[in-house]
Amino acid sequence: MIESSEQRSTNSFLFNLAIEVLLFTIFGMLLITYMVIGFYIIFGIGCGIAFGNTMTIVNLRFPVQQKAYGNISFNTLMQFAVAVGTSVCAALVLLSY
Repeated sequence: MIESSEQRSTNSFLFNLAIEVLLFTIFGMLLITYMVIGFYIIFGIGCGIAFGNTMTIVNLRFPVQQKAYGNISFNTLMQFAVAVGTSVCAALVLLSY
């Protein structure tokens, strides 16, 4: 059975997430700053690849006249998620002091 591109995109993201969880589980008690940075870079690359594929697949389902709205929606949601994530991390750091 041939996998669809949607299924491959989902599988690549889930595989990347599983690898990251496994790395953090194995090295949890031995983590140093550089290891966390390296693991996060690997995770970021995987998310970036999966996001691009997902956006392309979803935009293929839009009519030609609405493809720009699909791009705008994805980029807006991505920027909002980054802003929320940054705010949450800053609040956690503030509370830890």
